[in-house]
Amino acid sequence: MKKKYRLEFKKMACELLEKFDNSPTRVAAELSIPVKTYEKWIAFYKRNPHSFDAEEVNYEIENKLLRKQIKEREETIEMLKKAYAFFTGSEQ
Repeated sequence: MKKKYRLEFKKMACELLEKFDNSPTRVAAELSIPVKTYEKWIAFYKRNPHSFDAEEVNYEIENKLLRKQIKEREETIEMLKKAYAFFTGSEQ
């Protein structure tokens, strides 16, 4: 089972690396985090230092959900167009 880390912990871990200029391997070992996981957090944090803020994460989750809903609706529209063409005998 994957271990879940709190956003505050991820942010603190990334800030710790910047403040003390440690190696990711050393910090990961001290915090008992898998190195690969920690490296992903660091890359994510370097792209956007606010990436582990609760509001930022909520926007990303909402964005993903809205994109999924749009895709589902587009697929429904295409299916309805095909059904309409089939039942009316017209080509669209």
